[in-house]
Amino acid sequence: MLHPHRPLTALYLAVAAVCAQAGETAHDFAIPPQPLARVLDALARQTGLQPVYTENAVRGVHSPGVQGRHTPREALAVALAGTGLTHRFTGERSVAILPASGEHTPTLREVEVRAGALREPAYRAPAATVAGKTPRSLQEIPQSVSVLTRQQMDDQDMVTITEAMKQATGVTVIANDTVNNQYLVRGFGLGVMYDGVPSYNGMTPSHQLGLAAYERIEVLRGPAGLMRGSGEPGGVVNFIKKRPRDVFGLNWEASAGSWDNYRLEGDITGPLNADKTLRGRLLFSNEDRGYFYDHTHGAANGWDWGLSSWIFPRQPRSPSPSRRRIRTSRRPGRDCRPTRT
Repeated sequence: MLHPHRPLTALYLAVAAVCAQAGETAHDFAIPPQPLARVLDALARQTGLQPVYTENAVRGVHSPGVQGRHTPREALAVALAGTGLTHRFTGERSVAILPASGEHTPTLREVEVRAGALREPAYRAPAATVAGKTPRSLQEIPQSVSVLTRQQMDDQDMVTITEAMKQATGVTVIANDTVNNQYLVRGFGLGVMYDGVPSYNGMTPSHQLGLAAYERIEVLRGPAGLMRGSGEPGGVVNFIKKRPRDVFGLNWEASAGSWDNYRLEGDITGPLNADKTLRGRLLFSNEDRGYFYDHTHGAANGWDWGLSSWIFPRQPRSPSPSRRRIRTSRRPGRDCRPTRT
């Protein structure tokens, strides 16, 4: 029985054998001992091989060189002898230079890494109470929420509600006059809460005080009635006040700036009995400032206090007395326009 394809198959085998023999043709080498990278370059130029390796793999490695008559594969093996490296062909001409397993494999010394826990409160807030009466993680709140922590306020030197609202995502601040502003989210005004308790009149001037009494500010964007039963369509701002602590703490700050801008803040907290079951905190702030234009002077005074008990938890309450005033003065020979008080 005749097989018409047998002559063609034999021809293919003969051509492959010739090509393989040509690829393994012996060459005369006279490559002296030198760094391995140079030896591999010389082999590539003489044999047409394409060695592939990383700089770190051959750095500082010395090769004995290649002398005498060898095939390309033999020459490559001679060049890598005693270097702790081996080779593996990945193509007809390309060959990878790899570390030999179990021999001269570089081993890094043990590195021990230690780190402390993230300081709380930091820039990340683990939970918020703006969407309910109990703290919830931001992932559990089905609306967009931003939290400004005490750490961020201190690091960025925020002292007013306006400065804090400018850092909240999605809040537009529009100035009405020297100290009063409008706060809009998605084109609507914002409601206000203190420690999760709604407050009347939204972000009116009576709410635009300093930040000394607050531990963090939570901003919920979108209709707040979905989670709270009532609220503004733009969202709500929840001001969380500082809590009394079971260890004594005292902090005060004073600052002075341009245009006769002076500010003083104080904060004292600690236990009120030996068992530390009754704790208290007292805060105050005072600001007296001028402006870059004449006839206007601003003053803001505020104080806040709080008590907490291990037996009877501290209950939310309304804001403590605070006041802000803007007054104008008349100077001889100058016009003085009335300013909103």
